[in-house]
Amino acid sequence: MDNNEILKKLSASGNGEEEQIEQVSYRKLVVFIVGEKQYAVDSAEVKEVVIISDLYFIPFVPAYVAGLINRHGEPHTVIDLGMMLENEKHPGGKVLVMNRQDDRIGFLITDIFRIITVPEKEISAIADAGSTSMLSGSLTLDGDEVFIINTREMYEKLERDIENI
Repeated sequence: MDNNEILKKLSASGNGEEEQIEQVSYRKLVVFIVGEKQYAVDSAEVKEVVIISDLYFIPFVPAYVAGLINRHGEPHTVIDLGMMLENEKHPGGKVLVMNRQDDRIGFLITDIFRIITVPEKEISAIADAGSTSMLSGSLTLDGDEVFIINTREMYEKLERDIENI
């Protein structure tokens, strides 16, 4: 290719026909295991992960409330995700302590799987999920389906259930 051909190609590419760059938004998720299934929450919602040693029973609460743990002198309500999502108890030795200003809540989980960053377009909406769904979406990770938890709906369900006791 001679210089004239190179100049023609350069001027043709600079005539306002610039490529549009697609904006991609990402979500950072904490993927964890409850029993045999994988779930995820947005990483900004997680304050810390702790191994529980003492879980204190609370009477007269919904079956999915596992009890209380003591974190730095503050009680945290622990929700058993296996009971809430699947109506089934699973062994859990860790708690995801959630990053909430108005309440201290943790989720009882089996284990942490990993922290991932995924493009928003890879997350699928849950079919026929109403506004009261505990799950907000799903994605495929290493061939397995991972469900993203709608934490806002879980907190609201806990409040409604405790008011109705």
